[in-house]
Parts: sequence; C-alpha cells; structure tokens
Amino acid sequence: MDEKFQKELIKRLDVLIKLSAASSMKDANLTEKIIFLNKSGFSPKEIADMLNTTNNYVSVVLSNIRKKKKPEDQIINNAQPTESQNQDQGVGQNA
Repeated sequence: MDEKFQKELIKRLDVLIKLSAASSMKDANLTEKIIFLNKSGFSPKEIADMLNTTNNYVSVVLSNIRKKKKPEDQIINNAQPTESQNQDQGVGQNA
C-alpha cells in the first residue's frame, strides 16, 4: 500500500470509530456525550465535529465538569475557620 492510500484508509476508519461512538450514546444528553467522548480520548475539536457543536462549547462543558469535581466543602472549609479554631482564638466565647 502506498502512503496516500494508508492515510485515506486511516481517515475513514477514524470517521467510522467516531460514528460508532456517537451512535452508542443516542439516548444520552449532550453533556453525557461530551463526557463519554472525552474519556474515550477524543479532543474537544473532534467532539464538537461529531456532535455538530462548537469547539468552544465543548471546552466550556469540560471546564465546568472539572470545576464541579473539586470538593466544594473543602473550599468552604478552607475559607472559614472551624469552631475549634474559633475557640482557640476566643471568638464566640462569652467574656
């Protein structure tokens, strides 16, 4: 096989793989599809092309998902002193 034919064959196989992945999620919402395809190793641009949306939209969805994974309780606890820290500093005690 010559190099041109191999590249075309690989391109077509990639399209088939993408179509197969997208069709296996026909009952999923757009965010679920984006998550699945991202975990399958597709780039935001490839995902956008498969789902007929923009690269920017896919990137924003993935960014929001990463932000949600951060434990909010940890962020809140780091910002606010605990009750024992307050007692150590004499806050909230009747003098």
